[in-house]
Amino acid sequence: RTNMRVYKNGVLAGTKTDGHEPNVLTRTQHWLGRGAWSNDGYTDGTIAYVKMWHGVELQQSDVSTLYVAREKCVASTSPSDNGSDGNFYCIN
Repeated sequence: RTNMRVYKNGVLAGTKTDGHEPNVLTRTQHWLGRGAWSNDGYTDGTIAYVKMWHGVELQQSDVSTLYVAREKCVASTSPSDNGSDGNFYCIN
């Protein structure tokens, strides 16, 4: 089981404590804003930023920091490690 949180505009919008990670397999489609079935509709809006972390639990303060600096934050502990450890760093 996986704990999942969804944030919208830097604010917690929903949680799921019994989530399941997707199976590891090759997919032909990777959609955001629509379902995998032809009768599903599309999102009526805009998705400007999407960030996902695997194995890293972010606190609300981390999400708030990332949201405020969303155009200059990268997944990294320093500008030189390219986010290899899954942490985040904001470039000043």
